[in-house]
Amino acid sequence: GKIRVWMVLIRVRLVQIIIQNLKIIDERNAMETGSATHGITKFADLTTEEFKASHLNYDPIRAALVNKTMATDIEP
Repeated sequence: GKIRVWMVLIRVRLVQIIIQNLKIIDERNAMETGSATHGITKFADLTTEEFKASHLNYDPIRAALVNKTMATDIEP
């Protein structure tokens, strides 16, 4: 059915993202001079845009609202 098609499409897209990120990892490791090793992390299935939107510019008030809790002791 339609759900099965969507699941396949989502998996295909995730694999494409991971493959692109693996290329970036390989490029960075090839340029590395010894101070770091780049590899697969829990973020390997995120695009750069998805990572930025979900993990940078943390806003504790927004996070509290997303979690459906109100954090009253957090300073903005």
